[in-house]
Amino acid sequence: MLIRGRAASTIRTGLFIKEHLTSVGEDFPANIHRALKKRLKETGRKRTPTYSSFLRYFHHLVSFGLVEFTGKEEAMKFEKGQNIPNLLQLRDSTSHKVVSGVVRYYRLTEAGKADHEAWYNPSGVRIERGSYKI
Repeated sequence: MLIRGRAASTIRTGLFIKEHLTSVGEDFPANIHRALKKRLKETGRKRTPTYSSFLRYFHHLVSFGLVEFTGKEEAMKFEKGQNIPNLLQLRDSTSHKVVSGVVRYYRLTEAGKADHEAWYNPSGVRIERGSYKI
């Protein structure tokens, strides 16, 4: 398969996620995204994936059963004026004050520990198969 564009990068998003979760065991998406951005900037890459596109990519991996929710959640508290990069801030619809959110932790599944084509291109695999399930 010929790889073009940003996909030809030496650091592939899916493989980075797999490597990161293998090394730490479990983590939450915002922290994985932060680590990915740091690694990409270290290699001199100026453009990094947005948090929104990263979450979409991560969702594909969850849908394929390569990554799963651990059951561990932590409440996050946001304070006015606090700079929280790469995290969605939740606002109360009436007072527009920032309210607490939840951080969910994920880990690799047994299927995720194996080499699978979805680690390289989850969107392409989904389109080819017409389904999220492996």
